[in-house]
Amino acid sequence: ELLSSGGAVLATRVTGKGSLVQSNWDGGSGQATSTDLTRYFSSDGNVETSSPAGDLTLKFILGQYQADGTLTSSSYDTGGVSNFQEIIWSPADQATSTGANAVRFQIATNDDGGTWNYVGPDGTSATYFTTANRTINAAQSGKRYLRYKLYLHTDDITRTPNISDIAFTFTASCTPPGQVVFTGLTNGSYQLRISKSGYEDQTIPLTVNSAWKLQDVILVNE
Repeated sequence: ELLSSGGAVLATRVTGKGSLVQSNWDGGSGQATSTDLTRYFSSDGNVETSSPAGDLTLKFILGQYQADGTLTSSSYDTGGVSNFQEIIWSPADQATSTGANAVRFQIATNDDGGTWNYVGPDGTSATYFTTANRTINAAQSGKRYLRYKLYLHTDDITRTPNISDIAFTFTASCTPPGQVVFTGLTNGSYQLRISKSGYEDQTIPLTVNSAWKLQDVILVNE
């Protein structure tokens, strides 16, 4: 399923999978649990979270970008034991001059919401996710809570890497088959496109004007 507004794609979802998504950080630091999707847990002070709005960049100080910066997310609660699938971010590519490791991630999962050991794709602290759409190590699954740690770097003090969206997919007993959930939407008009092999594509107009909206869709054979 693909959700758009005004022709701009906002999010895509796959039935049977849950997702954790963050696309704004201008609410500031200090939030331990992610109840406000515009906030995060902490940073080292070298990451710009509100200029431009909706992007993470290195801070521009005294005419140059800082060489390195880190930001740690609030804790995401999937609601139960979950199997984590992929880490996804955009933009996936950065300016060549910022260097080969301009954007790196590590993630941590646990059952207690308080023990955070950040690791990369091989399940150890020695590695980092450096390309988007990577599979999360199976050792991170079977847990309920997740945090990510972002590392930004530039080799060119006149350029900065930027991140506009960060997402994780997972499966859990609370993610029923045949359903998807879009969160963090503001009131307004949207278009929902549904596609499945063997069935006709559908685009349905939606109006969000309350805290919760349910839309049933009947698939039609091609």
